[in-house]
Amino acid sequence: MVPAFVLVLKMGQKTAVATSLAAIGFTAGFTNFKNHANGIIVWRVAIPGGIAGTVIGWFAADLLRKFQDVTLARMRVRNSDGVRDCTARARRRVSRSVSNHRKISQP
Repeated sequence: MVPAFVLVLKMGQKTAVATSLAAIGFTAGFTNFKNHANGIIVWRVAIPGGIAGTVIGWFAADLLRKFQDVTLARMRVRNSDGVRDCTARARRRVSRSVSNHRKISQP
């Protein structure tokens, strides 16, 4: 959402990040009601994870305030490059695995 907020709505990086987190919070909150009703939440994991995430988020919000928009934009680009690299490596592994399986299973 952050890139769309920055590029389309012309928000600053900090405002885009904070607005995105608020939108995600609403989505997660209401989705939890449905997932709970469907009985698919493991609360003994979700509660400590939620508490830890909340504490980290509390301090991260103060750090966000200290960053300049340019710095946040650079961090986002580096992160997306890293994700792209990891995804490409995973695809290569799967591709090799599938081709090895085909070699083994062919008569």
